[in-house]
Amino acid sequence: MAVMIGPLAARDRHKTSPPQDQIEVVAHLPLRGEAVTRFLVTQHYRREYLYAAPGGGKGLTLIDVTNAEKPTVLAEVDSALAGGNVVTAAGTAVLLSDSRSSTDLTTKPHTFRIMSFADPAHPVVSQEFANVSAIERDDRRGLIFVANEQGLWILHQSFAVDPEFEKEWKHVMLDNR
Repeated sequence: MAVMIGPLAARDRHKTSPPQDQIEVVAHLPLRGEAVTRFLVTQHYRREYLYAAPGGGKGLTLIDVTNAEKPTVLAEVDSALAGGNVVTAAGTAVLLSDSRSSTDLTTKPHTFRIMSFADPAHPVVSQEFANVSAIERDDRRGLIFVANEQGLWILHQSFAVDPEFEKEWKHVMLDNR
């Protein structure tokens, strides 16, 4: 009987508690300017990005969060260039509105801009739509419908194919036939 109690007692001393749910801080990154009121997470190739937009459309910050323990600010754009609230993003491209709510166009027409962060040091407005009177999304197909005095604009939101992934895919698929 003592032979059996010995191993059981040893097992109880090394008993581990079950894993616990937790939330922990992995990083902190101070941001300049007004308080951020909206985040939008997106991806470009193998990088994870976070667009941080302050209230009132006072600029836009692009942050690389691929390594969540070491977030990096890639670009900070003032309100003169960014000019509004983030409607949607696809990797390094973002659609901005000068309105507080991108869907509330009842008070007056608004301006929407497509902005490219392909070169984060030099973000540019690639297209602008003035006097927008209506906007709607078809998320299933990645479409955005924009109306202004020039007519209907249909925008397509898509993500670029990662050239490194393509190369790996071709290597795996073609070399393993």
